[in-house]
Amino acid sequence: MRIEAQLFEAARRESETGVVACFAGGLAQVAWVHDSIVGYALARPLEAVGHTPGPAQDPQLGCGTSAYSVALGVVPAWRRKGLGLSLKRAQINNLRGRFRYLCGRQRWPEAAAMLRLNTALGAQPQTLIYGAYGVPEGLSVYYRIPL
Repeated sequence: MRIEAQLFEAARRESETGVVACFAGGLAQVAWVHDSIVGYALARPLEAVGHTPGPAQDPQLGCGTSAYSVALGVVPAWRRKGLGLSLKRAQINNLRGRFRYLCGRQRWPEAAAMLRLNTALGAQPQTLIYGAYGVPEGLSVYYRIPL
């Protein structure tokens, strides 16, 4: 959980229970350098996060056809080296055949680089979410990637 604190502000950190669920479901990719985790991509079935703004409004909720990208993060020293793209590609490849879609949300404009990465991999914006992550004026883009 140390890496969560390095990567995200408190409102965007996944709980330890949520991280364990991603690993238990085989929906986690991890990048290691020597004995340290330097990045990861976590996903869960959409139904597991159905209470979350974005998934809660998704018409695919309850169909069992979608995974939700819980988090993708790379420690600062390893950013801008293509690791995030590699992790996202691995996430997509891992989910193919198990789900029809990968959904997620990105803070705007704070996570514009991640939204561009997801768009390059086929993400299509679905809706805008206001007030996500406990920030009343915050804006997020909810997207879907066909697998």
